[in-house]
Amino acid sequence: MSEVVVDVGASDSPRAPRQSRGLKGELLEARGVERVFEEGGRSLRVLQGVDLSVGEGQWVTILGRSGSGKSTLLHLLGGLDKPSSGEVFFRGGSIASLRGSALNRYRAESVGLVFQFYHLLPELSAVENVLIGGMLRHGMFQWPGRKRGYRERAEALLERVGLKDRMRHRPSQLSGGERQRVAIARALVNEPAVLLADEPTGNLDVDTSGSILELFQQLHGEGQAIVMVTHDPAVAELGDAAVTLVRGKIVESASDE
Repeated sequence: MSEVVVDVGASDSPRAPRQSRGLKGELLEARGVERVFEEGGRSLRVLQGVDLSVGEGQWVTILGRSGSGKSTLLHLLGGLDKPSSGEVFFRGGSIASLRGSALNRYRAESVGLVFQFYHLLPELSAVENVLIGGMLRHGMFQWPGRKRGYRERAEALLERVGLKDRMRHRPSQLSGGERQRVAIARALVNEPAVLLADEPTGNLDVDTSGSILELFQQLHGEGQAIVMVTHDPAVAELGDAAVTLVRGKIVESASDE
C-alpha cells in the first residue's frame, strides 16, 4: 500500500499534499477542506482542515466510523457539495469555480458515483437505469443521436458485471448485490476518471460483498482510479493507500512500506 502524506487536523495555511510514491500524477485533491453545517443556532464542524491527494489510477480508501465525515468528504470530491473553506482540485483546476453546465459536466464526465443505497429508478429496467448516466451527460437535444452507442455500452457493462440475463429486469426483481452491480455500471457508463464509492458493500451480505469488492479490484487492475469510503479495516486494506478520519480530521495514513 502506497504512502499518503496528510496533515493532521486543521491548518491555517493549507498546502497541497505531496504526491504519493509510484503514482502517475495527481488526479484529485482536497486542500485544507472544512465543512461546517449550521444546525439549531450552532455550528457543526464535520470536516476540519482535510488534505488528501489521489493519483491517476490509484485506489484510496477512507476509513472511519459513522459520523466521522467520510461521506461528506466524498460529496465534496464529487462536486455534490462545496467546502466551507479550502478547495477541491481536479487535474489541477479548482472545481469551486465551476457553475451550471460546467459543474454538471464534472459530475457526469469526470467522476462516477456509487452509493450504499443504489438510488435506482424503480420503474426502469436495469439497462435503462444505466442509460440515465448518458442522458444526464448529453441532455435531451444530443441524446437521440448518442442513444444507440450508449445502449451498446450499457449492455456491455451489465454483461461485464454479471447481469447479462438480468438487464431487462426492474430493481424490484433484482437482489441487493445485483442492484449494486447496476449502480456500478451506471457510474461507469460515461468512462469517468475516478470512481467515488460510498460504503458500496454496506447493505450486502458477506458473500455478495466479496463479489462486489472483487469487481472493484478488477476495475482498478485495468487502471480505474477509485476513492472508497468504508468503516471496515479489511476493505480499507484492498486499496493502494488508506487514510482514517476521526471527527473530521485525518489522523493516520496506512502503508505497507
